[in-house]
Amino acid sequence: MSICFGRGRLSRVLCLLVAGVFSLPALAQTFPSKSLRLIVPYGPLGAVDFVPRLLAERMSADLGQPVVVENRGGGLGLPAIGEFLNAPADGHTIFAGDASHWSIVPAMQTVPYNFLRDFAPISITFSGPQVWAVLGTSPIKTMQDLVAQIKANPGKMGFSSPGVGSLHHLEGEIFAFQLGLKVQHVPYKGGGEMVESLLRGDTQFLFISPNGVLPYVKTGKMTMLAVSTNTRFRTLPNTPTIAEATGLKDFNIAGQQGLFLRAGTPKPIVDRVAGSLLKAMAIPEIQSRVIETGGVELMPLTPEQFTELIRGDIRKFSEAVKLAGVKVQ
Repeated sequence: MSICFGRGRLSRVLCLLVAGVFSLPALAQTFPSKSLRLIVPYGPLGAVDFVPRLLAERMSADLGQPVVVENRGGGLGLPAIGEFLNAPADGHTIFAGDASHWSIVPAMQTVPYNFLRDFAPISITFSGPQVWAVLGTSPIKTMQDLVAQIKANPGKMGFSSPGVGSLHHLEGEIFAFQLGLKVQHVPYKGGGEMVESLLRGDTQFLFISPNGVLPYVKTGKMTMLAVSTNTRFRTLPNTPTIAEATGLKDFNIAGQQGLFLRAGTPKPIVDRVAGSLLKAMAIPEIQSRVIETGGVELMPLTPEQFTELIRGDIRKFSEAVKLAGVKVQ
């Protein structure tokens, strides 16, 4: 039955508006109409890859379509973000971003995007500490040992990261700045390359999510020195915080990741994807696997809560970047 009356311009506009309102629920009911892509701007390994894959598996079952994870590492995440923003705003392409993308890289250089304008936050997926680690055969056994070695070899000891402008990069620069140290930053494309670099001896220490190093710690190939947050992680009760190990009272950096859709995606679709994600995050088995295997904890937030977290991070990391004088070369 038609709900449009009259032949004037106003009548036609009202007809289109009303039709649009009534079509939104139907849009959500027909979504998704094909498989979904989940773009991860890092190589495989670490919580940034493990957690999205675990959640994608459960979301696939809930949405009735495959959620396919695609790794697009390197380039500050800009190639991955460009690919994501070129996709239609129809909910079928999801981006797994972190603080480096929504606040750190934009504070270091001009970027062709604005997270608050171009992205539709769904939810934080996880939050957890970075673990500071060295080779198991190294004479360095504590954070105090590491600081002493860096002071004795200014500019010669290097740390790896998954790229310039990553959280790991900023963490290393702030650490060096606050203690008056000179270190080398060696960027790679992902956690796998970072670990390989340390094992080869090309770099001397790294920061990475716990699951990236725990297998090597268990075999004695690596030694964990500290966690980057100001409280100990519950699965690593014997690993001290940076504050405890070095006296840096204000040092508190957590690795966080969240999922996004394109801005302009119809709200019923955003709500559908957010609901599917939060449903997956509520499964006890998922929660325990993320803690035990990923070394991080799930952090379910509504899209509105996630947006406020991003606003706060933009303010916090902008100040941190200025303080440490970090720039993209």
